[in-house]
Amino acid sequence: MIDILKVLVNNINVELFDKSKKNILFEIKDNSHTFQYWLRFKDQIEIYEGIPSNADIIIKGEKEVFKSIANGDITYPSFLIQNLLTIEGNGDAFSFVKKLFKPSNAIDIWSAKKIIETQNELLKTEEMTRNEIIKMQREKLDKLIRYAIGNSDFYRNLYKDIDLDNYTLESLPVINKKMVMQNFDKIITDKRLKLEEIYPYIYDTNSEEKFYKDEFIATTSSATTGIPGVFVYNKDSWLLSILSQHRSSRQRMKNRTVIPKMALVSTTSITASSHNSVRLYPTHIMQTKTFSMIDSIEDIVSGLNEYQPHILTGYPTALYSLALEQQSGKLNIRPWWINTFGEQLGYMRTTIEKAFGSEIFDTYQTTETMNIAWECEQHQGLHINSDLVIIESVDKDNKPVKDGEIGEKVLVTNLFNYTQPLIRYELYDIISLSKKECLCGSPFPVIERLEGRVEDFLTLLSGERIIKLNPLTVAAIMNEIRGVNMWQFVQSDFKHVLINIVTVEPQYADLFKECFINKVLKPNNIDEGTIVEIKNVSSIKPINSSGKIQSFINYINREGVKV
Repeated sequence: MIDILKVLVNNINVELFDKSKKNILFEIKDNSHTFQYWLRFKDQIEIYEGIPSNADIIIKGEKEVFKSIANGDITYPSFLIQNLLTIEGNGDAFSFVKKLFKPSNAIDIWSAKKIIETQNELLKTEEMTRNEIIKMQREKLDKLIRYAIGNSDFYRNLYKDIDLDNYTLESLPVINKKMVMQNFDKIITDKRLKLEEIYPYIYDTNSEEKFYKDEFIATTSSATTGIPGVFVYNKDSWLLSILSQHRSSRQRMKNRTVIPKMALVSTTSITASSHNSVRLYPTHIMQTKTFSMIDSIEDIVSGLNEYQPHILTGYPTALYSLALEQQSGKLNIRPWWINTFGEQLGYMRTTIEKAFGSEIFDTYQTTETMNIAWECEQHQGLHINSDLVIIESVDKDNKPVKDGEIGEKVLVTNLFNYTQPLIRYELYDIISLSKKECLCGSPFPVIERLEGRVEDFLTLLSGERIIKLNPLTVAAIMNEIRGVNMWQFVQSDFKHVLINIVTVEPQYADLFKECFINKVLKPNNIDEGTIVEIKNVSSIKPINSSGKIQSFINYINREGVKV
């Protein structure tokens, strides 16, 4: 025990400790025993066993925690933030301890104080009853609406006939992505933000800027429903969304004493919300690394073998491919658990879990609202972050369906993004809300069934092999082309792809085609004889009366050809 403390002492800022003249008591718990040591400064820092007559600061924690700090597995401030150590003392005790120990090389974008405040806010909600959360939702909705009316020209006009003292959620108008993009500058509540000025930041693939204007995160949606969307968060709202992801993993992290390494298999575009969550993650909570889906499977496998992540995250189809590599012996990683998003797991869950020997925890995420819902250890559905969003399952006329029944779409209200308010925003997902309370004891309601957007895979030839290209993967790549308003891939045979495209200028069509060939077809070794036809159109028609546009249509699948 004393050896652990000696190593810790070597990392102390001696000058600060000398000037402070404080007595610091360590309480180290080892199973049922608690050991007490205290530090004071004479000519050097000295360690004493027992309790001083006046301990200015008390630092409490498990032996394994202190051991991990001494071994360099994690830095001291990180354990404070993760609540694995507790600090007792006067008002500046936390701040003093943070300065006392030498800082980590890791650079964080938020202050430790802000992270702890946000975590505590989320934890407080988890201890509420469901009725208390519903009451909180209404209070947050009222506050958001009043803010939107006061700061957004769009909402001021949209709600001009709404009685704010007497309204229901169902009485508020529904909005969609097309309306948001057509009225972007009027919806945004910070007048420094203009869509035309955000576009260069979004499409600058060489940019290393973490934030737009040093304070905002600009993200783009996948455009698999036809229209690419741009969504902006400030730092505080982004932090809240990131930390809410810990709800699903808090119990699994309880006895871990190292900073976990998380690998994301996704797009590396700086405007993709999944990659942004990773690259901007507080590094003293989790180390992160993104592996691009457009890289070869060999490169991804090599990178993962070297990185050895504790947590593996990505689209199910991408992780399914990696599971096959794991089964073949080419990939050799043992993640603690696996997070998935963006697609239906279906048959892939069993294969992925068996290959890695790890449990899967699915999530429901969108660019517009970030982390909507998450799966707990009971695996009976997804818990809605109902303190952060309001979810409505509705029919085609936007009328609510009963719990347990399947709706035709989702209306979501983002309660935490005041920069770009989204109130009753339309998503083309299909869900069923459960009437039951989960056995895990969480107060958050459950989505018992979730079906994502219906899109076809592109199926092309690589020699004698049939390659299935995931629409989300393709969309993530193609969305990086500026000057394209809408697009649609149509395939009628294995050797021909038609791309209907609505562009600002005709030259962007050629750029789009070139990107598809070089970044999608070639990396997947698709036959060079594959014909890619571009057709400029004035608009892309919806697939039915719902108004939904399908961006990937494969008639090979529909004609019963097995792929």
